[in-house]
Amino acid sequence: MSYRTARKLSTIYIVSDALKLTYVLMSKSGSSTIRDMMGTKNAANPNWNYTVFTVVRDPLERSVSWFFEIEWKNHKKKSGALQAFDNATAKLARTKGDRGHGHGQRTVFLPPGHSYDFVGTLATIATDWAQLGELQKQRFGIVNWPQVVPRQRDPHSSYGETLDVATLPVSLKQRVCNIYRDDYCCFHLPVPAACRVDCAGGLPQRSYDPT
Repeated sequence: MSYRTARKLSTIYIVSDALKLTYVLMSKSGSSTIRDMMGTKNAANPNWNYTVFTVVRDPLERSVSWFFEIEWKNHKKKSGALQAFDNATAKLARTKGDRGHGHGQRTVFLPPGHSYDFVGTLATIATDWAQLGELQKQRFGIVNWPQVVPRQRDPHSSYGETLDVATLPVSLKQRVCNIYRDDYCCFHLPVPAACRVDCAGGLPQRSYDPT
């Protein structure tokens, strides 16, 4: 499979010596929540002897979150949110993603010879965090595992009232799925019903009406 999005400029690691964790930060994928649960927010050099993990998010939800966090606040409000999101994702398609907060999650680079020990998803964070705790208990004997904290919400937490993922046009959903195909394929994320994703490396899919 040929990768579709450009690599993120740098990789940020959050390390907890108490929990024996090296967290590979994914922007707009619950990173504030993860850092709260780890009890640390400062970037550090990775410890490869610890459990290396990350948490990823459905690219459609993530792209809307990115849009309101980064693009909409700078938007002159000359057009509605849907048109502005259409324009923003069209630009992402032309530039093969974004090297800032709109980067592909697959593009977060790990040095040669290193890989993830554990990957969770934001949609199942409570279950995945508990599973990670069991792994750390087995690997390092850690018994005092932090509880899941309420998810940190975007400062634009009401954006669903303005732009709802569920009601996006099918063609727009397919565009986002094409841009972030690598995320769906590499992390085995569930593909939205409105999208077709070709993990074998073919051409971008055309939109279709599943009904």
